Amino acid sequence: MRGSGKDEPAEVEVEVVEASPGGDLTRHADPAAVVDALASTYGIPRATLEGFEYYHTGHKLFAVRKAEGAQVSDLPALDVYRVGLYVARIEGSLPHGLRLTMDGAQLWGGECAYWAELDDGSFRAWMRGEEVPLPPAAAMKLPPAPVPWFVVKHRGLPVGCTKKAKDRLLNFVPKERRTL
Repeated sequence: MRGSGKDEPAEVEVEVVEASPGGDLTRHADPAAVVDALASTYGIPRATLEGFEYYHTGHKLFAVRKAEGAQVSDLPALDVYRVGLYVARIEGSLPHGLRLTMDGAQLWGGECAYWAELDDGSFRAWMRGEEVPLPPAAAMKLPPAPVPWFVVKHRGLPVGCTKKAKDRLLNFVPKERRTL
């Protein structure tokens, strides 16, 4: 997978499945490239990631759990918006260009090797959409450079994904999921 930056989705070895309700083409993503990218960026065990098929439309990467004895791509009129889970946004080139969504972080975050644990006050600010200060070193296990992404946890549970900017954690909580 290659990409030229934030405004263009990464190129993926794909097979066109069909048009989604919004008219976007749904593409079957190269599972080896997706598994490699997620495993190297987040430290998620490969065995966990290999239990899914991956599709993308533009910047959105969807995961669909593999069915025993069949492939999801065998289904007629596949609508990944209904059967898939939006697990990552394609932010740039691989291997480190996949940012987990809140759903992706909650699905695989318990198995991620890199994380930051927020206290109650920082978690409330985070859920309001604010950037928060870095937690103490004992409450973080940051990825090695150049990996930018890691999971945010509260009380041990994964709640989202972030990256560090100097002494702060950037916020990627979608507006529709923010609290007041």
